[in-house]
Amino acid sequence: MESTPHRIIPGRGAMSASRYDVRMGHHDHAVGIDGTGAITLDGGSVNADIRLIDGTSYSIVLHGRSYLFRLKRSVDRYDVVIDGMPVTVTVDNERTRLLRQYTTAAAQSSAATLVVAPMPALVVRVLTAAGDAVVQGQGLLVLEAMKMENEIKAPRAGVVRQIHVPAGKAVEKGENLVTLE
Repeated sequence: MESTPHRIIPGRGAMSASRYDVRMGHHDHAVGIDGTGAITLDGGSVNADIRLIDGTSYSIVLHGRSYLFRLKRSVDRYDVVIDGMPVTVTVDNERTRLLRQYTTAAAQSSAATLVVAPMPALVVRVLTAAGDAVVQGQGLLVLEAMKMENEIKAPRAGVVRQIHVPAGKAVEKGENLVTLE
């Protein structure tokens, strides 16, 4: 198998540049991947070769050292095992940063928290009802945008005062979804 440095899963073609905020355990990192697959870590170039072995296993050569890792995606994180050592990894991209911005900004502004749509979307499921007690991070409803489902979560613990939208309704960015008290 021929190795191509700086490529992630060679053979997948050109991809667009992306920036991710990655938390591994208690360490935060900024990871960038450009259109050719070149990787940067905290602003510095990384000489890495990542190969997909099967649906959940990868081989990575990083700074001349080889690692085997497996990953399992959960709703809001990845459970990764690197050479037998488990690590919890969270990854934020532009979409997840935008979702967090719209759901947490409201939580800091008043006793009643208004959760608004972070993007134009279709409400596919409402997960709570007026009067329900919710904990921070609990799903309130699910939006579909660009063929992706996005669970909108409670920015804080509280009681659902009002659900402003039914399932099946198209919403615009900034439209009221749920009021928590």
